Amino acid sequence: MVRTGHYPNHIYTYILTDRLGLAAMSEIPLWQFETIHYETQEKKGLSDQMWREMIFSQYNRPSVLMWSTQNESKEVKLRKAYNERLVGDVRERYNDGRLITQSAAADQPGAHDESMEPLDVAAWTMYFGIFHGGEPYEGTKRFLEEAHRLWPDKPLLNTEYGYWSREDNGEVDIQEHMYKETFRALTEKSAITPEADERPDGYLAGIDYWPMYNWYVNHGQWVQTMGLYHMDRSLEKPVKERLKRDYGAMAGR
Repeated sequence: MVRTGHYPNHIYTYILTDRLGLAAMSEIPLWQFETIHYETQEKKGLSDQMWREMIFSQYNRPSVLMWSTQNESKEVKLRKAYNERLVGDVRERYNDGRLITQSAAADQPGAHDESMEPLDVAAWTMYFGIFHGGEPYEGTKRFLEEAHRLWPDKPLLNTEYGYWSREDNGEVDIQEHMYKETFRALTEKSAITPEADERPDGYLAGIDYWPMYNWYVNHGQWVQTMGLYHMDRSLEKPVKERLKRDYGAMAGR
């Protein structure tokens, strides 16, 4: 599965995911919204328009399995109302049967995030040992257990995890370690074991590393270095080969 980003990608992206047989999760650009942003959107309705444009433009793409409403927003109560409104818009007016989710931050406010209630899939970015404190393995494991206890009827989804290698490659070893420990916790709860067997009591439906490549962040004028590849899109980092091996094994390869 490919989470294509905090916005619907170029149409060629979804033509390629169709042709390659890659499932896709498509999301509108609500990025780290706070209360004032949701209040503004309730008046302007731009998010509702973007939501419909995303769905109508990709309606016939077989690779798109999920629509996502936002990324890592802090506001909870207005976000819940927003999610209810967007879910209702789809289900009542142009129901296409796809699953609806979001990409919440695991620490904002936590597994008890009430804005998950209207959604089909409960999904979070998970950076334990980085942004959320604690250790990557224990923190991730405890969070998943709590999320499943609170949302027992929803499949869970990991939409992001990773660590920076730094521009000088000074922390590629830490990047690989953080990947390994987080992945270990995730796969203990996943519906598929690391050996590609079904786990009947597994409840984590997907594990999505963030991201494929490094890129330049214009608004902050810095290089995002969590990628599996450097910015030239050809030079690999050590974590790439480990991820390829692990994900390949889960796919039965």
